[in-house]
Amino acid sequence: MLEYCSKPRRITQLIQGCNLNPNSARKYVDLLMAKGLLMKDGEYYKTTEKGIKFIKLIEEIYKGIFLK
Repeated sequence: MLEYCSKPRRITQLIQGCNLNPNSARKYVDLLMAKGLLMKDGEYYKTTEKGIKFIKLIEEIYKGIFLK
């Protein structure tokens, strides 16, 4: 979801693009917003700088574990 929202997305785009039902999407959005990883700007959701750093950290961990 964070990667998908690197470009601003509406909630319906999130639901479709991440293949979630509306209830699950809302729970994930609320969690990511509470953690400061996702923000809402009008009708759109966008990954924050903190969220982008989180994505990069997870990618580095993945590479360190699986690509050695």
